[in-house]
Order: sequence, then C-alpha cells, then structure tokens
Amino acid sequence: TLAKIYKREITMWDDAAIIADNEDQGDALKTTLAGKSITVVRRKHGSSSTFGLTQYMHTSCSASWTDGPVSIITSLPEGTENVQIVEGSSKMASYLKSNEYAIGYADSGHGHSEHLQEVHLEVTNDDETTSYKLSTSATISAAWENADLPSATADWSSFSLQNKKAPAWPITMVSYFYLRKDMTKAGMTASMVKAFLTTVLGEEGQKDLVTYGFSRLEGDILAKSRETVNMLELPPGEKEFQFETETMESGAKGMDDYIISTKRNPKPFDATKLLKRVSTLETEVVRVESIVQSGVAVAPAAEADEVLEHKTDAVAELTEPAALSSSTAVGNKIYVIGGCQGPSLSACTASNTVLEYSPDTNQYAAIGTMKTARFGHAATHLLGAIYISGGQSSVNGEFLTGIEVFDLTTKQSTELATSSRRGANALSLTASTARVGSAGFTLGTNVYICGGYAGGVVQQSCIEISKDKTLRDGPSMSTARAYFSAATLNGVAYIYGGETTGSTVIGKLETLGENGGTAWVEHPSQLETLKRKNAAMAASKGRVYLFGGENQAGEKKNDVYTFSPTELAADGKTKGLWQKDGTMPSSKSAFSVATIGDSIYTFGGVGSDGSLLKESTALTQKAAVFEKSSIPLHGSGTTNPSKFFWKWMDILASRMKLPTHLTYRAVGSSTGMRDFKGQGDLHTQMVDFACGDIPLKKDIYDALDSKNIEVLHVPFALGTISVFVNLPGVSKIQLSPCTLAKIYKHEITQWDDATVIAENAELTSALTGKAIKVGRRKLGSSSTFGLTQYLSTTCSNAWTTGAESVISLDASRYEIVEGSAHMTEFIQGTVGAIGYLDSGHGLAEGLLEVALESSDADGSKAYRVSNSADVKKSSASNGVALLAPTADWSSFSLQNKKAPAWPITMVSYFYLRRDMTGKGVTSSLLKAFLTTILSDEGQKDMETNYGFVKLSPELVSESRKTVELMYMPVGATEFKFERETLSHNADGADEYVISTKRNPKPIDILAMNGEIDALQKEVAILKNALNMSLALNTMHKHDEDKTKTIAIVALVFGVVAIIGVMLAVWLAMSAASAAAMAGGGTVEMKRTTLPSEPCAESTVAP
Repeated sequence: TLAKIYKREITMWDDAAIIADNEDQGDALKTTLAGKSITVVRRKHGSSSTFGLTQYMHTSCSASWTDGPVSIITSLPEGTENVQIVEGSSKMASYLKSNEYAIGYADSGHGHSEHLQEVHLEVTNDDETTSYKLSTSATISAAWENADLPSATADWSSFSLQNKKAPAWPITMVSYFYLRKDMTKAGMTASMVKAFLTTVLGEEGQKDLVTYGFSRLEGDILAKSRETVNMLELPPGEKEFQFETETMESGAKGMDDYIISTKRNPKPFDATKLLKRVSTLETEVVRVESIVQSGVAVAPAAEADEVLEHKTDAVAELTEPAALSSSTAVGNKIYVIGGCQGPSLSACTASNTVLEYSPDTNQYAAIGTMKTARFGHAATHLLGAIYISGGQSSVNGEFLTGIEVFDLTTKQSTELATSSRRGANALSLTASTARVGSAGFTLGTNVYICGGYAGGVVQQSCIEISKDKTLRDGPSMSTARAYFSAATLNGVAYIYGGETTGSTVIGKLETLGENGGTAWVEHPSQLETLKRKNAAMAASKGRVYLFGGENQAGEKKNDVYTFSPTELAADGKTKGLWQKDGTMPSSKSAFSVATIGDSIYTFGGVGSDGSLLKESTALTQKAAVFEKSSIPLHGSGTTNPSKFFWKWMDILASRMKLPTHLTYRAVGSSTGMRDFKGQGDLHTQMVDFACGDIPLKKDIYDALDSKNIEVLHVPFALGTISVFVNLPGVSKIQLSPCTLAKIYKHEITQWDDATVIAENAELTSALTGKAIKVGRRKLGSSSTFGLTQYLSTTCSNAWTTGAESVISLDASRYEIVEGSAHMTEFIQGTVGAIGYLDSGHGLAEGLLEVALESSDADGSKAYRVSNSADVKKSSASNGVALLAPTADWSSFSLQNKKAPAWPITMVSYFYLRRDMTGKGVTSSLLKAFLTTILSDEGQKDMETNYGFVKLSPELVSESRKTVELMYMPVGATEFKFERETLSHNADGADEYVISTKRNPKPIDILAMNGEIDALQKEVAILKNALNMSLALNTMHKHDEDKTKTIAIVALVFGVVAIIGVMLAVWLAMSAASAAAMAGGGTVEMKRTTLPSEPCAESTVAP
C-alpha cells in the first residue's frame, strides 16, 4: 500500500486498499477519509532517508516498488499533481505540520521532536508472522543484535540492518565515519581527528547523541568502534591528546597543550564569526545545489590565495641622514639612539643624541645624549632604561668598550660599573663589550648583547645583564655572526642572517627561550637561500618580519618577508612558513626598526646608491593578517569564581575588536597553584595567571623566590564558606565548632546524637533516626582549607589535623566529590547529607545553611548565618591591613575575626608573575582582564549575581595599584577602555580599545546554532547526493586505487531510524474527534497489506 501511494497508484485516503488495511477502525475512519486526496512529499535532493525508505519498499514489496533503492525518487517529478518536493528534513517536517492529509518521511528523532504522528510499519517476527511497530530505542537497538559485522578495513558496501526480524525496526540506518587508516602525513590534524572520534564514542558523546534522536551504541559494538579508532596510523612521534574529565584527578598536566579539559570554559562566543559562518554556509548551499543539478562531482570550494599584506605610511623624516643607529620602543614612544650621520658611511660622523619619536604627533624631540657618540652599536630597553653597548665613534675608530644605561626618567646616561660582572670568564669586561655590529634584545627581565666583531673576530658569545644590572656570560649562539637581525616575540628571541667569519653573508635562523629553553637552537629555514646582513627584524601581531638588508654582493633590498613561529613547513621541521609581504618604499640596509601596536617603524639606513637616508616609514598589517590568530589568555584555579570569570571573559571578547581566546580551568586552588608554579626550572609557565581563595603556599612562594621570580598577590573578592545540610522538615539548625569537628571525624554519625540535640532541642523529632552522610572535596581546595582552619582554631581539641586543603582522615568514610558543583549535587540528592562550599553557591541552589558559632567583641558566643547584612559589611571592611604585593602572603588570613564578621571568610586572589615581559600581547590582555574584574562594573556584578563580597574602596584601590606593578613587554600597547559614560571619539575604533559601545546586539544563539546545523546538514546531504548516486551505479567496480578506507560500524557513531511514513498531526482531526466522541471511544487508523501484495503496514493514532 505504501509503495502504491509513492507510485501514485493510490491517490485518495479512502482508497479501498487503505480502508481494508484499517478495517478495524470501522465506519468512523471511512467517513473521516472520504474524498480526501493524498499529498505525497519527497526530498528534492539525494538523501539517506530517501534511500532507506525506498530500500525498505523494494525489499519488502518489490512487486509494487520496482524502482529499487534510490536516493532521489525521480518517478515523482516536479509538477506532478499532489506531489510536494522539499529540501532537507526541516522543510519536510514543516510541510507535514502545516498541511492536512500529507504523507512524508524523515529520521525518527526529528519527527518525534516535531510531534509528528508516526505510522506503524509491518515487521516480520521469528515465526514469520507479522506485527506492527513504532521506532523506539528498543526497536532500533534490536537491529544490532547478532549483526555480522565485517572487519574494519573490509568492503562494507553490502552491509545493512534493513528488514531484520522483529522487534528490530525495519528501516534502521548506520551512521559511519569514513577514515583513511594511514594518517602519518596528516601532522597534528591526525591527533585532532582521533580526539574527536574518541569524544563522539565516549560516554558523554554517546549519551548526548540520544538528545538528537539517535540511538547510542552499546556493548561489543561500541567497544569495536573504539578499537577501530586505535587502528589509525598516526605520524611518528605525534603527541596524542588526552582528556581531563570532571571525575578525573586534576594536576599540572591539565594545562598541557594536548589536554582537552571539561574544567576549562569554552572558547568565548563570537557573534560576528557565527554570522559569517551562516552567510558562508548559505553561499555553499547555493553553490552545491547548482553542482548537483548539473550532475558534476562535488569538489571543495576554491579558496583564494591568502597573501599577507601591509600598508605603508610615510612618517616624519630624521633631521639628518643616518645609518647604523638603534631603535627601541617604550610604551607609545620610540627612541632612536646615535647612528652615523652624513652623506655616506665613508664620510659620516657619530651621533650621541637620543631622539624620542611620538607616532601620535609624528614629531621627534632630542631628549638627551649618550656619554659617547657611536654607531654600529646595540641598544635595548629594560624597566625604564635603555642599555647601549659597543659600536664605533668614528669610521676608522676603535671599538667602544663598556655599557651605557640611559635613564628615561632622568634623561641621563651612566656607565655600567665593571665590578658588576660575575661568572668565570677569562675575558675582561672591557674586552667582551668592545664590539661593533652586535645585536641587543630584551628577554624576560634580562638584556642580551650578542655577536658582533671584537678584535677583528666574529663573536658567538652573548653578555647577559639582569634587572639589577649584574653582568654574566649568556648562552653562546650556534653560529658566530655580526650585523645580523634580532627580535623577540612571546618570550622567544629570534636572530637571522648577518655575516660570519670571512665576511660571508649567511641565512641562518636561531631562537632562544622556546619552551623555556636556555640555549640557542638553530632551525632550518626556508629563507636559508635568502642571505642578508644589515637587514632589520621586528615582531608584530604574532608574526616575525624581516626587512631589506644587503646580499653578498652588497646589493640593497626592499622586500619584506614574514612568518608565524607557530607554523612549520611541510617537512615538519622548518621553522616558520615564510611569505613575502610586499616591499618597502626603497631598497636599503643598516637601518633601525621598532614596533608599536600594529605598526613597525623604520628609521634611516643606507640607500641603493650608498647614500645615507632620512627616510622613515610605518608599515602596518592589514586586518586580514591578524584575523588569522587570536590573543591567548589562560588561567586556572579555584572553582568558586569560575562562572563569573567565564561570563566576563565572554563579555571582554565581545567588546574587543581584536580576536581573543580566553580560558579559565576550574580545578581548585591547590591545582591552580601547581599550574602557576610551572615546571622544570620554574621559568616555564603553565598558565598566564592563577587564582585561589587562600594565599600562595609558602613552599611554592619560596621556590619561585629562589629563582628570582617575583610574585604578586592581587585580592579581587571576599567570599565566605558555609556548611550546608539536607534535612527534610528542618528549616534551621546550628552547630558549634566542636560538634562540627566531631561530625567530620565521624565521632558523631547520627543526627539525633545527644550533642547535636543539645544544641538543637527543638529538632529532636525531626532528627530522630537519620544517619549523617559527610561530604568532602577530593582534591585540594580553598573551601576545605577554610573549613579545617576554622575547626582547628576554634576547637583544636576535637580537630587535631590542623588546617589542610585535603582532609587527611580515612577517605572511605566520606562521600568524596570534585568541585563545588558536585558537592551541591551530593547535598541536594542525599537525605542526611552535610557538606561545605562557598556560601553564595549554596544559597543560590536553595541549600539549608548551618548557623555557625562566632565570638562577639565582648567574648560572648552567638550563632549566625553568612548571608546577613552585618556579616557582609563586616567582612568587606574590617580594618584589613594588606601585605606588600610581592611579599609572602602564606600566613595572611581573615579567619575567626570578631562578630559580626563571618568566621570562615576567604580572600580570593589572582596569583601573578610580576615579570610579564616575555608574554607579548597576552600581557596586555591579562592586564585588561584584571582591570575589568577590579572595575566598579565587575565588582558590582560579582556581588550582586555571584554571592561574593566586593572589596571595599580602600582594598580595591590597593589591588588596582598592584596590577600596575607588572613589568610589561618592551613596546607593548596596552588596552584602553571606552565606557558608556565617555564621549565618542575616533580612538574608540582602535584595535586596542575595549568598548562598551561595541558590545554586539544580543542574538539568539540557540536559534543561530540551529540555523547553522540545518545548513550544515543541507550542505552535507547535497554533497552526498551525487556520491551516493555514483556509488549505486559503480557498486560492483573495483577501486583501482589501492588506498584503504576504513568504513567503520566500528565508527558507527549512532543509528538513525527512518520513519517510513508520517501524516500531519492535523489529519482530519476535527472529523475524527467528532466521530470518536459520537462512538464513545477513540479512533485508530491502521494500514495493513493485502494478502496478494505483502508490502508495508503502519498504524496511525491521530
């Protein structure tokens, strides 16, 4: 009957065949269906649901359905009367819902979610009798039973779960991943593929599949899929991703780049990118539709070549032509130091002037002088001073000795004392600094002067100068070189080119500081054949740039090359994918460069004709360049403020013009401390910041201090820890510290214990016979520390283990949970439970708080709860005297202050490393994030919506001052804020402005994601249409290509049941209802097969 409907041999609902199939419904159904035409709905393009339906009709009733299994029902062309053609499942469902007497098909989950009525289909039982079934998880799962699965690498083209014996659903489809077993050339993508497959096949992924109408895999089938994933051949040495789940123990490894963590917030929502994605998909739908219509195989959309570009702006010229000067950026100013001034290098005079250039005014100002005029020297900036080393004072003069330090505050230059040198070295300070053609750069809080000529010999050695002006021997370069280029980016130094022994110009790239390394590493480079000296190198927006210079023949160049240090060439070894980035206005060498924000400035140099230049330029990246990478910021620590942080990371990202990636991993204060401490020599950071509700532990502080790593404590909130219980029928309860201690030591195990009743006499009946179930945190947490510190200081006789972040008593006697969320779930779901967490979290969840005992000023005792106004007021401002920001805070506490202060009051801190000079633009983003949390807006939201107590004006002022103590990178552009109350100005459109006026108009994310999902499905189905059609036509042909593809049931990630037929919900609803009421019963409609034509049968209950 179903086949004849789809062949248009049956066109009316009151056809004799349909009435006969549903004879048990009597005259009521016949009356309802009288004179009603059938509208048949089919999919426009090839789809797996069409294939499933037609395969079912073909195998069950081939006499009526003669077209075979097809992905498009071409026997129902457009224009056929009462035939409706739709695109995709969504439009199929929409049409059925809106049109009476229509019949169509879709995947079961989709149809059920749209509340469409499903037709019962006929299935064959083991005894060859037939029965009628609806698609359920049980009927779908039954299709798997005793399935004879091919091996993972076999030909699966003939495998099917169609028309198995009942209770299996007859139109059960398997969803597969198609993979190539050999992924050895896929690089990191191979690991990402495996991680994705592991996620989909994990318990979390399989459970979520059910919410989308699929049936999850079970037992051996799921195990086989997981085994097949492990058959993938990954690149040799490729590191695989690991997973940190909610129930796993946290550790420092959780911050590893190859850890996928449920404790880390998702990437901030980017409305702009989402809208672009929708637009792209809509375009792709149109493109693929046209291809499908033309019958040409689908190929990926061609992407335009991405060529890095910059724009060049002329800036004010130097007052005199100059070459071999040095430049360094500090804040929003550039300092051009010394140089050789005159018509040419053979006839020039050394300058001792320090020029200050302001991009804002496009003007120079002479702000001071060096003690010695010089050119060919090295210069770099550290903590408010410029360090100047070596060079010459005249064309044929001796190489200069010593190091000058120009103070940017006093505008005075002083000689660095020779006695400050330390370390075993046969060379004297004078000899080691007498160099020309060396390069200087700042890495962390150290200055490095490397290479150059000394006594006519090209040097490999580097001098290292610490922030306290101590000199020592630094790491030697792999290759001796002079007149080379240097730049730093994100804590790594890069040097390139120069000339080596015998005046040979080279093209070698070396790095210092990668992965915390303390030795130079030489890298193969695509530019090795591009040998340059007296070129200039600079870094901006996550990329390194090489400008101009001269080759072995002395020819001056104007080209610009760039690469991203995070990318490797196809060989997996070559550092950076170098790309040509246009040209400078003129060919030149021996010029200096400095970076501010998006722009790289060049000053002077030697032109192609040998003349010295006044020319200065600003080269600025176009937006297309820095849209490629996001500014990262990663933190970890206490779970308490995690939701607050995640919200403001999203808000911050939405108010910024530059793309960002901010994450916070909620793992507890102790784990956050370990992440903050770092690994190895402790100079390798796992996070950019960490947070805790207790000060940094003394051993961690001391370890960092021993490495001269300064730490900042920045209080940002006050919070309270409370004890909560689940005692039905109880509205209030109070416990003294000693009683609470005995409960947590399991000396009191029943709620009706005499000690508890003595403190709560009115609760005798309510507490009778109830066992106490004690919850504690699994991992180190500030809330555990707060509770145990309270018990230790108020009842040390009962609580003898002291203050600890993990309760050290027998773990088997506790309900152990991880994180505040799981503690809440434990208390809510367990009668008799007692547990602890931050007060705001527990109160927001409606938990019953225990009143705790605290001391009044006169020494008397009283019971209070944490949410009283006087507790909040007292906790926020109670004469708190903070320690110095860089001091050891491990003994600082607000515990057990006199009432009305809450006895378990915790300070929430940011833990910061003062030295952020190696963090690049991340340092600016971190400072902006801290500024936001400490702003009036951030503090108000934290208290109003997240249960914290905001800092008093005095305390928040101190915290803001501490943030300003961070050492920022040389030339770092800091973010500015445009508030609602500020007037509009042109600066608000700058990339480094965070604007409340830029916050995008809220959009319906769920609706947008739904639209994207629908478009993605449409694109996928369109692309599969021809492939399926071609596959059916060439099913028996051998694949000449020996490439093996794994078609995996194995990698079956779910099962789709295709509903054979669906009728609109409104199928003769009013008539059927009237007939049912008249007959005193309900109406059913069943379509059964005629004896001579065993086809489909279905049951519909309107």
